[in-house]
Amino acid sequence: MTNNEILRRIQAALTLGEDQITQIFLNVGLGVDPASATGYFLEPETAGFVECPNASLAGFLDGLIIAFRGVNDKNPAPKSFTDAKLDNSDVFKKLRIALDMHHIDVNTTLGRTGVNLSKSDLASYFRSKGHAHYKPASDAVLRAFLSGYKAPRRPRIVR
Repeated sequence: MTNNEILRRIQAALTLGEDQITQIFLNVGLGVDPASATGYFLEPETAGFVECPNASLAGFLDGLIIAFRGVNDKNPAPKSFTDAKLDNSDVFKKLRIALDMHHIDVNTTLGRTGVNLSKSDLASYFRSKGHAHYKPASDAVLRAFLSGYKAPRRPRIVR
């Protein structure tokens, strides 16, 4: 998947508004102008489309972690982001951290779209790249996760 497609799917899954997106970029010090930020979420054929660089996607995911989980005092977010390509496993890891999900939650989310993985298959996506049992996540698995995600809802208060 392209960086722009990943951003569009994250925005749709988490129902993020423009103000929230701008704040997420600001969480890590990326001063992305509103036209570029809006352009990242447009379809490629649309006027105003802007190709999302790897550094912006990495910054957005780290900003998402800060927005949902807060700042980690022991390991603050990096001030500069490399332009190294993030693979689907990297995106999957950062989303799992931001959404504070355990393997059961991830499997439930994937199960909503018909993807059923064993605990060991799922764990292989979250291992470090040098590990013997590391396996990169496919586009289909990441799409299924983002399609199946439903934000947890608070119980409705009946009066």
